[in-house]
Amino acid sequence: MATGDVFEAAFLGPMGTLLYSYPTTTLQVVEAADHIEIGQMVIIYETNLPPQQWSHGRIIDIAPGSDGKVRFVDIKTTKGIIRRAVHKVAPLPISD
Repeated sequence: MATGDVFEAAFLGPMGTLLYSYPTTTLQVVEAADHIEIGQMVIIYETNLPPQQWSHGRIIDIAPGSDGKVRFVDIKTTKGIIRRAVHKVAPLPISD
């Protein structure tokens, strides 16, 4: 195991897997948007906060663009309902 792997496993733990699964390219964002559904739990990417402080919530509404693809989602969080662009949220891998 490389030194970086040991650090990531010890410091980040399961959060490290989530961070690496966040979409990083336009193609990945489009693919992720195709899988967004109402009722799904997501983590909300915030550019001004470290990942440990990103909030999470449940999607309550989807707003498609003129081309029919999901562009915005309304998310219910502990602080209320917020609207975010689909590329600013990452679905949590929660099995039913």
